[in-house]
Amino acid sequence: MYHQLARILAGRNRRKIRPNTYLVADIDLVGDPIISVIFHATTIVKAHADGRIWLNSGGWRTVTTKDRLNHVLPAWLRVHQTNYAWFISNRVTGDEIPFEDRMTLTGEGVPA
Repeated sequence: MYHQLARILAGRNRRKIRPNTYLVADIDLVGDPIISVIFHATTIVKAHADGRIWLNSGGWRTVTTKDRLNHVLPAWLRVHQTNYAWFISNRVTGDEIPFEDRMTLTGEGVPA
């Protein structure tokens, strides 16, 4: 996912991808490159070069936040809602896990 987002950035440090939604090239706490997805003032995704994906709604469990997450996630991973609860579905394995703010998934879509 990191490399896909890096192609969209095309060497820039910041790029608008949807209304109120930006990709931002950044460095994590240990100095590794990441690309963050910022929706309004909330970081909702951090894509790490090693394949890890950090996800967060910032407490804004809205249709638009879910749309922005799904817009940048790989097609085989989807955030969806059932009875007011959010889940992440892996379309390859068929697995489904509860969505938690500040959760990290491996490149295979399983919790890290």
